[in-house]
Amino acid sequence: MSASVADKFYYTPTGRNLEMKSLPIDTEHANSKYRQLDTHNYYGAHQIAVTHDWFKTNSTKRPFIIGRSTFAGTGKYAGKWLGDSRSTFADMQRSVTGSMMMNIFGIPFVGGDICGFSGGNSNAYLCTRWHQVGAFQPFSRNHRDCNGKPQEPYRFINDTIFGGNVTMTDLMRKAIYEKYSLIRYYYTHLFLLSQDSSTNGAFYKPMFFEFPNIAGAYSAATSENVMLGPSLKLSIKTSENKNWENEKNDYFFPPGKWCDILHPQTECILSTGDQKEFLPAGIADYQLHLRDGHIIPFQNASALNISKSEDLQKYPVDLHINPRNNTRTNRTRIYSASGVYVNDNGNTTDQDGTFNRYSISFSYNDVVDGKNDDETIVLRVSVKD
Repeated sequence: MSASVADKFYYTPTGRNLEMKSLPIDTEHANSKYRQLDTHNYYGAHQIAVTHDWFKTNSTKRPFIIGRSTFAGTGKYAGKWLGDSRSTFADMQRSVTGSMMMNIFGIPFVGGDICGFSGGNSNAYLCTRWHQVGAFQPFSRNHRDCNGKPQEPYRFINDTIFGGNVTMTDLMRKAIYEKYSLIRYYYTHLFLLSQDSSTNGAFYKPMFFEFPNIAGAYSAATSENVMLGPSLKLSIKTSENKNWENEKNDYFFPPGKWCDILHPQTECILSTGDQKEFLPAGIADYQLHLRDGHIIPFQNASALNISKSEDLQKYPVDLHINPRNNTRTNRTRIYSASGVYVNDNGNTTDQDGTFNRYSISFSYNDVVDGKNDDETIVLRVSVKD
């Protein structure tokens, strides 16, 4: 590495020799305007962009492209996987924060190598938890190098818990179904990111992105308290448990009412924003809470026996509603919620006039006078051109 160039660095990215498996960073390109130092990260990004543009020009179907060598803004053309992770709980945690960082860089469709790519073989508990963590990342893929032990979910059919009544394969399958159940919500907000700059530019993000004025949103464990868009909060333990069958973990909830859509039989959490909630955190336990004032589209993929996302188009969409209490007087109770749902055929590149965007609002008003005949409940769904 040229000392004259290296001496100008404020820091060295990755902390290693930047010329490892690359051209010398002071190499000048053919136009003599740019050196390798200036263009190294552009190569993969431009490769992705021209691939995307070729498909857009030569096909009416949407291309599905993922890359590993990317640059800020690559999300306009493709998704990303995070590269070679090791089969450790530490790298599983890094897949969470790494996916958040890529969202900041304009690459929202991103995820890590579920179960780990290298660095020793995965095991039943790590692979199961990683499937649960990875199911909620926008891009979910179990990925392993050719030298490691196979780690597809069905490989763990003989690994059991709870007295042999539940297999690790069962738990992985459950997580995959939950991802399918949320595809309408994910698709809606990833679509909005591409269309509307007011969406803050990130889908998979730390809590302080949604709650910048709440101190606890900064101090809570980032990899265990994840915001999925504006409406959902994932609570999942990402460190190794001592007792996988009966463990609890503390999670932070910003002020408001939070209701677990995966376990609707449990009571909603009424948080003041200054306390932690201790929730089950065993190998079968994680929570997905809907924020008050929000409405999301949802389909029960397990009950529908879905095997591919295309099948979801055949079935109606449910709405999960968590009204916010806007009551200001003792005389009238007022609750409201709102949300968005976007749908199209999922295939065509030309989206002009080929998608439906629904704005959904819910309101409940009741005059407190001891009577039962003055409640007003309204659900409105409108199409936005």
